[in-house]
Amino acid sequence: MIKYENFYFAAPPRTGTTFFIKSAAECGLGEQNKAKLHEPPSIIWDGYLVSLVRHPYSWLCSYFLSLQGGATGVHCVDVLVNHARKAVDADDFIRKCLRYCPGEVGRIYTRYRASTVLKLEEFPWNVIEFFESVGVKHEDAWKVNNITPQNARKGHAHIVNKDLRKQVVQSEKPVCEMFEYN
Repeated sequence: MIKYENFYFAAPPRTGTTFFIKSAAECGLGEQNKAKLHEPPSIIWDGYLVSLVRHPYSWLCSYFLSLQGGATGVHCVDVLVNHARKAVDADDFIRKCLRYCPGEVGRIYTRYRASTVLKLEEFPWNVIEFFESVGVKHEDAWKVNNITPQNARKGHAHIVNKDLRKQVVQSEKPVCEMFEYN
């Protein structure tokens, strides 16, 4: 978890965290150390926390393709590592998650207990609006438009398996409904 002047920030990996902290620095909120970026708050918590999410299907694909079975060091996320290590590809990984841990993406997201949640799919506009809401001047918040996507996998796009995507939406129904994913 990272502390800014007016809020805390923590989010699961592969949800736009690097973009968010680079944007915050660009807007004058300060440079931050990424070491604890993905750590959810401790059990005793009453601060204002901002977190990020992305569509569960997209998150599972990105998690598998970027980490290739490696651990993140974040316990609540690393529950999926064994499935990733045993999978032959992203679709196989998603099938294993659907079979052995349905709803896990939603459980990961809720462990962050965020006061405000921003969707990756709505970047950069929701980030700009959030920064303005915590006192960043309009012209400084608009600097977010200068930040390019971070850690995006160029040339390695996963071909969407529409059937698996539908199964993930069903398995992750509470989080999909909460964030209006279909």
